[in-house]
Amino acid sequence: MSFEKVFPTAKTTPVSDEFDISATLGEGSFAVVKKGVKKSTKQSFAVKYISKANFDGDLEELGNEVHLMLDVMNSPYVVRLVDVYESEKDLILILDLISGGELFEKIVQKGTYSEADTSKVMKQILLGLMEIHAKNIIHRDLKPENLLCVSPDINAVDDVKIADFGESIKLPEDELAIGLRGSPSYIAPEIWLEEPYGPKADMWSLGVVAFILLGGYLPFEEPDPDDVEAGKAEDKELSEIVIAGKYKFEEDAWNDVSDTAKDFVKKLLVVDPEKRLSSAEALMHSFIMGSSSTKARTKALDSLKNFNAKRKWQSVAEVVMAANKLKRLSAFGSEKAKKTSKSRIKRIFDQADKDGSGSLDKEELRSVLRKIFRKSDVSFDSKQMRKYAALQIAEHDSDGSGTIDFEEFAELYQKIMDDPEIPDDLKKGAKTSEKEQSSSKSKSRSKKSSSSSSSTKKKSSSSSSKK
Repeated sequence: MSFEKVFPTAKTTPVSDEFDISATLGEGSFAVVKKGVKKSTKQSFAVKYISKANFDGDLEELGNEVHLMLDVMNSPYVVRLVDVYESEKDLILILDLISGGELFEKIVQKGTYSEADTSKVMKQILLGLMEIHAKNIIHRDLKPENLLCVSPDINAVDDVKIADFGESIKLPEDELAIGLRGSPSYIAPEIWLEEPYGPKADMWSLGVVAFILLGGYLPFEEPDPDDVEAGKAEDKELSEIVIAGKYKFEEDAWNDVSDTAKDFVKKLLVVDPEKRLSSAEALMHSFIMGSSSTKARTKALDSLKNFNAKRKWQSVAEVVMAANKLKRLSAFGSEKAKKTSKSRIKRIFDQADKDGSGSLDKEELRSVLRKIFRKSDVSFDSKQMRKYAALQIAEHDSDGSGTIDFEEFAELYQKIMDDPEIPDDLKKGAKTSEKEQSSSKSKSRSKKSSSSSSSTKKKSSSSSSKK
């Protein structure tokens, strides 16, 4: 059966002709990974099935991960792509089987851990990032789950490979990326701010990983609702906390951590990316170059066990819900969007008010509505979005000006945040008139980023980006 190929050189013969496929090793929103044993050599591999159906027909974007992995396939610091197959339903990647498991899991199983171990792990990751960044690639999802140990040996925690390039992007020369990508706790401030960003966004994520390895807890977390209610903590969203860039070296967790290690973390968790260490600069830091303490850090290991247990305890449903919310609300929303502050809404309004008139017309409102709803699980119908914007102006335009001012926009915004689901009449496939159906073109929005002009921006324009 013929079908449109995502990857031109992919094999179209059944993968089962060459591999015995068995147990499922992992499952995510877009892919399933199974164990495959090559029949001719008996060698084991990881076989990743990426469903085309999850990409709304925009098959060109689906090949992004493959091209990126081929770019770095010779690096000893990333999971290697061995071969590519394709069927009518799936793009199938044959990858090195990394049998040592996740880094954090291995450390907990090992039962002992030192500052020197952290230094060795950081060096391995930095060597990988340096190769990736040299090719103008940003990983954009550096987190514990994507750091895998090669060897099953319980004591081998420093042979680490970077995995999962599904959120990555390869940038044209002298361009920066735009768009919210990654896992919330590891996303850099410039991404939350919707500013153009480069490879140093990965360095922030690495700083968060280093912080956890040394301290046993996340540097940036939303406050406990009970503490907020009791007046012990200020009610802030994760994005606001990350943008502020304030964290604490708690005495109990950090009293046996060297000043050198703390300095390493400080120089990665810098809000201004221009002042943040690059991968090459971080490799030259004394924490990586020098000798670190080999003393077992029992208390830190206990904290890491608790962190890891909490991370693993989350149900699949909770993870999917969080991912969907991130996609829907982008930098405009949050897990506590219903309590969005007026100052934050004002910032959104000012960004949308392109001509500085103090009000939003239909096109300005349409644009900001797309941003509020973007990266949802459905595609938008552009004509319906324009109609929706016009209807919202009609509903919230109290003075009959044909535009909405800030107070009117704030009312609309809060209404949307109270119920952030995409209105049915905005979705692709929503019923329209016969005339609209014949003239409307169906353009799917990709759930993955690409290196197209829509996801990159010239570096020269970064100085004018909104804060």
